[in-house]
Amino acid sequence: MDGVETQLLVTQNWAQQFWAQAAAFAPTLLEALIIGALGFALISLLAKAIKKLIVKTAIDASLHRVITQIVKIGLQFLLAALLANILGIGGDGTWAAIIGSFGVALSLSLKDDATDIVSGLFMLGSRRFNLGDYVSISGQVGTVRKITLMYVQLSTNDNKQIFIPNATASRAIVINYSAGSKRLVEFNLTLPAKGFDESRARLGALISSCEGILEEPAPNILVESFTADSLNLIIRAWTETGNFADMEYKLKELIKKSLDSQA
Repeated sequence: MDGVETQLLVTQNWAQQFWAQAAAFAPTLLEALIIGALGFALISLLAKAIKKLIVKTAIDASLHRVITQIVKIGLQFLLAALLANILGIGGDGTWAAIIGSFGVALSLSLKDDATDIVSGLFMLGSRRFNLGDYVSISGQVGTVRKITLMYVQLSTNDNKQIFIPNATASRAIVINYSAGSKRLVEFNLTLPAKGFDESRARLGALISSCEGILEEPAPNILVESFTADSLNLIIRAWTETGNFADMEYKLKELIKKSLDSQA
């Protein structure tokens, strides 16, 4: 028997062994494929059912996706372990790879959510603003209605709802207009230059008598600029933070009525 015949015989023996092992393994592979297909379909249905169930609970809405993803990926991990067991895969290195893949999948799936959660915990601890505070976050202005683990909800004066991810809010410049107990009302007013002292005294008394204006610090009327015929004044008065929203309009209306009565 020459070398070619020997090689041919070895090849035939290998092919026979391969097909024999493949035939023996085929039922196991088919079982794994069926269980895998049914398992992934069942997991998808369970994830949807869990999501609907969570919505009906008191769990914060910002955590619904996080919980669903953790459950879904956890079930997929268990299914992968079951399939590996059916296929006879069970070495330490294999299990380490499966566990590592589970961790990577979970971290990638929840990467943005995890960032928002950590940022939310940071903001709750830093207390840069509280519920009901009037703030500016990343250029968005409104009253803080909710601080969740995923986002901050602001309500604007015209009742628009703004949702800012915690990762954005935690890094943004925040202006808290409600941080102090009082706020300065400031606006400009143009008056004739003639009789300035009398006009300022009259305005000062009028502003001081306005309900909601604080005695200390005292109201102030300053000359910002002037011409030969007119004065551009700055009106400054302090009020409680809770009264600030309407105080400027209230003062302007009061001054306008006073000026009209003297015309």
